Amino acid sequence: MANFKVGDKVRVVSIATHAMSGFKVGDICEVTNVNARGLNRYGIRRGFLHGYANEENLTRHIADTPDLTARVTELEAEVKALKAQLAGKADKPTLAMTLADAADSMTKAMQILAKVGATVKTPNQRRSDVIKQARAYVEYLLTEIDGQLGWSRTVIPLYRRCGRLRVEFVVNNDKRTVVALARLGNMQKHPEVYGKGIAKCAPGDVFNADIGKAIALGRALGVDVPAEFFKAPQPTEAVDGQIITFPTYDGWHRKVNYRVDGVNEREYCLSVARDDIGGEIGMRAYLGDGLGHLVIIDDTEAQY
Repeated sequence: MANFKVGDKVRVVSIATHAMSGFKVGDICEVTNVNARGLNRYGIRRGFLHGYANEENLTRHIADTPDLTARVTELEAEVKALKAQLAGKADKPTLAMTLADAADSMTKAMQILAKVGATVKTPNQRRSDVIKQARAYVEYLLTEIDGQLGWSRTVIPLYRRCGRLRVEFVVNNDKRTVVALARLGNMQKHPEVYGKGIAKCAPGDVFNADIGKAIALGRALGVDVPAEFFKAPQPTEAVDGQIITFPTYDGWHRKVNYRVDGVNEREYCLSVARDDIGGEIGMRAYLGDGLGHLVIIDDTEAQY
């Protein structure tokens, strides 16, 4: 006789002739009563099964004989949990993986730095680029206002109002200014100035007439001037054609100017470009390994 108690879950595994209430194999029942003789009554909502000595042949504990579906579900859950656990371990990098990744990242970083280093330009090179852009900008504007492209195609306000124009530039290296004067096509017959632009070099900047012309011409014609011309890099290395002088705190500042000439050819590569002192200095001077305390003030004719 099975040792069942009230509340046990059992499954019908065999049908006897005394089975009642339509039970069939596979039905799940709950023990609702255990009589004095130890006999059990297994009931579900639609009825009950009354067993005697052969009840062990009729029923089994569910815990003892789980159904196939429940077991498959349980196994699937275990497999899923195991996969998640293995995946979690794979996500955690080992020391070898970490070192390998670090080495790979370092290699890539060195390659990027090498490419960047190859393209990084010195202040002198970047200033040279801006000067070239300024020259091209002036050439473009002068071509536009010459009338060859046609009045209807121009984007220059002054040209649309006045027609063909001619421009005169007034460069003053001492005052570090450039003035652009725009007149009608025949300046002899029409000397009136229809557009005027002024560019003045900031005190601490190096004067360059080409950059000044670009700024002054744009202002004279009423067009936007590229921002690069206002913030051009300042040169840091001496090259032929530059004008250099003593620093601002020196009494010879801008009173004695030198022109760099043959910086890569001879030791004494400075020739006097201006002498307001009165012959107190030699005609040529020694530059040394660098500019030292001397400062560049004009690179209009610099050979970058």
